Amino acid sequence: MVQPANKRLVTEAAIETRLTTERLVTEAAIETRLTTDAASRWGAAWASGSTSRLREFFAANTGPRVAITGAPIVGTVTVASQADASALVGKEVQGGVYINTPDLELRDFRIKGDGRYALIDFGPFASRTYIHHIEFDGQQSKDTNAGLGVSSGTGPSDLRVEWNNFHDLNDAAHTRPGSSYKYNFVHDPLVWNTAAWGAYNPAIHPHTDGFQWLRGSGEVVSRNFIEVPYKSVSATPNTNSCLIIKTDVAAIDNVTITENYLNGGTRTVMVNDGGFGLPTNISFDKNRFGPDFNDGIWQYSNASSMVFGSNTWAQTKQVVPTTNGSLGYRSAQPALDPDPLGFGCVMTNLGYGAAATWGAANDARYVRALSGGLINGIEFHVTVSSGNVSVGVYRGRGRGLTHMPYDLVATSGTVACPAAGAARIAIPETWVEPGDYLAMSCDNVTMQLLLFSGTAAPLFRPLGAATAASHPLPASAPSPASPGFRMPILVGTFV
Repeated sequence: MVQPANKRLVTEAAIETRLTTERLVTEAAIETRLTTDAASRWGAAWASGSTSRLREFFAANTGPRVAITGAPIVGTVTVASQADASALVGKEVQGGVYINTPDLELRDFRIKGDGRYALIDFGPFASRTYIHHIEFDGQQSKDTNAGLGVSSGTGPSDLRVEWNNFHDLNDAAHTRPGSSYKYNFVHDPLVWNTAAWGAYNPAIHPHTDGFQWLRGSGEVVSRNFIEVPYKSVSATPNTNSCLIIKTDVAAIDNVTITENYLNGGTRTVMVNDGGFGLPTNISFDKNRFGPDFNDGIWQYSNASSMVFGSNTWAQTKQVVPTTNGSLGYRSAQPALDPDPLGFGCVMTNLGYGAAATWGAANDARYVRALSGGLINGIEFHVTVSSGNVSVGVYRGRGRGLTHMPYDLVATSGTVACPAAGAARIAIPETWVEPGDYLAMSCDNVTMQLLLFSGTAAPLFRPLGAATAASHPLPASAPSPASPGFRMPILVGTFV
């Protein structure tokens, strides 16, 4: 016969179990609704056809959804239970996380690398891990054997890696059998920092990829934004590929890659035999490709590995050729689509210009492009020639009043100011989207150009910006940039 005290304990335990179950069910329902809503917003951004809008979506919807508070956790965090994993929510780890337990969920925290091999690493018993809404900051570790976001580890399979923000890393993730990688934002990869690390050292130069396969089958890579631009302004290459699928450890089969934005790399996609045979059944369909590769989209050992669907250029929406090998640096895309008014060039202004001197010595001016296209030079009109200038193209980011120039993707470097009259300075072939910026810097205030804004009145900032101490044009536009004045009329052309 059950005693009253025991009855009470049994009842309390039953109530606690029910409440815990209801809480978990409610939390799961909320989580499902939030991710469903975000996926719907991704659909709207994707359908818009705008790379800028898609990039903004990923910037706003990946990484932690909660505030990061409290003192950082320094060193290696071993996650042996779901309670250990849940304790990381809202925290910053400065070091790494090690997992050797199956069926765990890691979410909503920031992890900063400290030069170790991987920010999240696995033991042989870690499978079915759900990793989502985490910011991975590689902290610019220059060692090629460090700065990996999610390691393939020694044993995990069936991972779910979703809604994460990967940056300043060597590679974002090494894939695992049966795993899925969705809605991740891979951007701003590790680059060589001469000021911090000294002269370029090829022995430890980063070999940057977005996602890398070494072995496995059944992986799905879908709806990610992977941008690792090959920068013509760098003294050395600093990105390898967005996706590299190579049998370095074991066979690779049945990989589905769909509805991703892929931009950059020496070649954007590499599919090769690494010693364990050709990869097989590697499917690419409905992906969009950006312009910032070195000389081609595809590099594959054998066409038999590849299953091609309909993949398109992000700018033009035309079909990407399946050519294996070089297409020519950034010059492979077909006739322009981002030029609906038929300018035949990249315009930054449609109004009248008046001659005036440069705003301040060593200032830079960034003028937003109103149309897009392939260019290999920037034209302007000089009324008084003096000193040295540089011109270039910056990618734009942000929305509304926050839209600003970001990364320099092509530049002339410092050259003498051309003689008075119509002038043109050559740059490497570069695709420009509406919303990117044509830019100029000058080392003196004697030079005069035709300008389209007053000598003192500020320009509405999304149309133009200015930064000091920016000659020659810097690799990244200093932030925050000021609203521009004395803005040059710049036109991008192709000859």
